[in-house]
Amino acid sequence: MSTRRATLHAVMLIGVFILRGHVAYGVDRTWTGPVSADWFTAGNWSPAGVPAAGDTAIINGGTADLGAADTMVTGFTLNGGTLTGSGALTVSGTMDWAGGVMSGTGTTSVSASGTLAISGGDNKFLDVRTLTNAGSATWSGTGDLYGSSGAVFANTGTF
Repeated sequence: MSTRRATLHAVMLIGVFILRGHVAYGVDRTWTGPVSADWFTAGNWSPAGVPAAGDTAIINGGTADLGAADTMVTGFTLNGGTLTGSGALTVSGTMDWAGGVMSGTGTTSVSASGTLAISGGDNKFLDVRTLTNAGSATWSGTGDLYGSSGAVFANTGTF
């Protein structure tokens, strides 16, 4: 009887390890934009694939256009380049804005459970777009934040 019990435990343990290997973890996807400016083109990201809930989208340069579509990611880093479009980008985790431009008539939102970090020495530009923070926000570094053409920064969280 104890041999059966030991075998059963071993099989269950192996099953747990196999299932654990199938758990989907978020991926850091960096904008490369060689195909087009379309956010939703898998070939514009490295590794290839459109950022989804659970992933972190990183833009270091170039222009990523959401068009009129809405999307959600866990993390978003804008170090340079431009995020544009009339669609909404919702960040459920951490958004780090170290440089670059957010433009277009859409909205970038940090959820109540999220964090907005405005950091670094580069200037940031909010052009027409609305940036909404419902989470906690920090500002560090020496760069300035410029708003133009009807840009809105709405803070309902803590700053």
